[in-house]
Amino acid sequence: MALHLACAVKPAPPGLREPDGIATVAALLDAGAALEAAVPMDADEGDFRATALWYAVARGENAALVRFLLGRGADASSSLWAAVWRDDAVLLADLLRGGPRLNLRAHGETPIFYAARLRRLKTLDLLIWAGADPTIPDARGRDALTIAKARGLPAEMISRLAERTLRKSP
Repeated sequence: MALHLACAVKPAPPGLREPDGIATVAALLDAGAALEAAVPMDADEGDFRATALWYAVARGENAALVRFLLGRGADASSSLWAAVWRDDAVLLADLLRGGPRLNLRAHGETPIFYAARLRRLKTLDLLIWAGADPTIPDARGRDALTIAKARGLPAEMISRLAERTLRKSP
């Protein structure tokens, strides 16, 4: 879709007539492009949806456009994994202000599990703070605390995950 392509453009590449693509994206939305339309994905993606916002985060790496789309009401839920991939705490904080669903799964992993598995400490810290559930297991039965210990994360991070895990226990 044209909206997804526009959101995938990085800010200010040579020949771009606007610094962040917001005018183009706004024109497409005003012309009727669906903000939450998703590019078709394989079934194993789980809850993940490749929306315009995800393209702005993952492909365009365009913070201004991300904030614009969030302001227009974009659902930040599927974009969390992209912010974790880069361990971009500023971008993740913007997404968290959008009120995403924190416990969705892509390829069987929640964003907090993904952050622990990849050792993305800045974004893991934010996801803990935001209230992401560390007890949701992956397909192999491991939760975020288990994978954090296996990956040798710092003791303080393991302690914070353990504390959050205890609060989630019945």
